[in-house]
Amino acid sequence: MPDEQTPRRPGRPREESAERALLEATVELLLEHDDPGKVTITAVTERAGVARATLYRRWDSREELIAAALDVEREVPRVPDTGDLAADLTSWYGPTEFSGDDPAVHRLFRARLVQAVNNPELRRVYWENHVRIRREPLLERVRAEVARGGLPSGTDVEAFVELLSGVGYYQFLVRPDDGLGLDRIHRAVRLLMSAAS
Repeated sequence: MPDEQTPRRPGRPREESAERALLEATVELLLEHDDPGKVTITAVTERAGVARATLYRRWDSREELIAAALDVEREVPRVPDTGDLAADLTSWYGPTEFSGDDPAVHRLFRARLVQAVNNPELRRVYWENHVRIRREPLLERVRAEVARGGLPSGTDVEAFVELLSGVGYYQFLVRPDDGLGLDRIHRAVRLLMSAAS
């Protein structure tokens, strides 16, 4: 463990500040433009006031930078384990960006969809670096249910979570918000559990 008197390495706070500035600039550009082509390295570095070399010390590509910006301030969610799988999985959808009234949050979520549809490489990077990691707690919760016998041993956990995710996206992106989205997700989980059995 380093001695408490050891001075902080020079330049580190500046690097962190530059990273924040680059992410903030990227988010601003994503929210301003529907055209993914407008979010360029040049536009980001000029908006952030940061050199391109600094950007490339942190991210290897434009896609990695955009993926990081699309996920800024998001955390890997924790799925509770109360013993009631339907309630636990339903509660996971409560505090997501699907819900709430912040228009910037909703616009950033739409930007994720637009960017991913228009850029297959970004979709791959975003999946590998962000979505796949956030999805793991859902998989773990369903695996735990299988292990304790709440679902049959042959349950296809990947397919279960894929179907559940599809229901969630449909409720919050396709249907008008009538306040019943979480109830429909809860019913869908119950139906999936029944079908798996």
